[in-house]
Amino acid sequence: MTAAAPVEPVLSRDLPQDASPGQPPLPPRAVPAARALAVLEVSERGRHLAQAVPIMRWPCTLGRAVHADAVLTDPALAAEHLRLGVDEAGRVHVRVLDRVNGVWLGRRHMRGGQSFIWEPGAALAVGRTQLMLRLASAEPPPPQPWRPASRRGLAVTVLAVAALLGWVAVETLLRMNTAGNVAGRILSESLGVFLPLLAWVLLWMMASKLFAGFAMFGRHLRIAALGLLAFGGIGAALHAGAFAFSWPALARFDRSLAYAVLAATVWRHLCAATPLSRRLLAGGMACLLLAALGLQLGLQWQSHKRLGQGTLYLSHLYPPSWRLAPAQPLDDFLTGAQALRPALAGRVTEQDEHEDSELDE
Repeated sequence: MTAAAPVEPVLSRDLPQDASPGQPPLPPRAVPAARALAVLEVSERGRHLAQAVPIMRWPCTLGRAVHADAVLTDPALAAEHLRLGVDEAGRVHVRVLDRVNGVWLGRRHMRGGQSFIWEPGAALAVGRTQLMLRLASAEPPPPQPWRPASRRGLAVTVLAVAALLGWVAVETLLRMNTAGNVAGRILSESLGVFLPLLAWVLLWMMASKLFAGFAMFGRHLRIAALGLLAFGGIGAALHAGAFAFSWPALARFDRSLAYAVLAATVWRHLCAATPLSRRLLAGGMACLLLAALGLQLGLQWQSHKRLGQGTLYLSHLYPPSWRLAPAQPLDDFLTGAQALRPALAGRVTEQDEHEDSELDE
């Protein structure tokens, strides 16, 4: 009978880390992986970020092949499309390997065999893919503002829709001259306002889904409802101010301000639906607004020899208590009317001469 081998005592220093006597030893800790040298941000043109591919070594190859260092799925990419490398100064050198589509650097088309330096912050475009490279030594870009759906936004949307419904009801009651089915009339007028409003919102929802990846029904409904309220409120304020201060010119520019409200509303929709810069969108909408106003005022001057739309008198009458301008004596009014006679006679003579010249031709 052989003697049993002596059992050596187990010391705490011989146990794996975080293990205790009587328990199975823990597996050895994993060796930390090498850190990424850069991150390739891949996004479809006009859409949100699709994927982020870490770059683990230099040089590296980009393409659709499985053996590529960074595998991308755009069908416009070749098996090995680009090769990236970094020099001692930290500059990224790119060599185009594909000879079919190449790559776009801004407005420059780089074809197969060409090389260039990829400046920080520049975007490469190939097919429907846009590439941005961020080195590990570079500071990450600042976070973009993002506001998820909140109770405040929901409350503003509900209040805007309720205010719009109340506005339609009040306008309907003021326009009714005879007794009738008040509820049916209000319902009919409300449908005439809200059905086009919903169609407008659905169009912007499809644009948001296409360009931003989110429908954002509540946001577009809030923007459209607030735009309609601003349009109605500004128009009512202009006509009330023209009546109160006896300034008919205020009421003649209500359509011009309506264009401004429409431009601001479309700008807000575009900011929500597209990833484009707000300043770029604001500049584009400002140019369109100025062009529309210039065309409108030019046509009015050509037709009526005056700026502004509408009649020369106040077409909206309000309670006399709203009148803030002082009353004008009757004699002063008649004197001012007599002063208009020579100018009107000249206009009539000019029009007659113009008609006679057309008949002679």
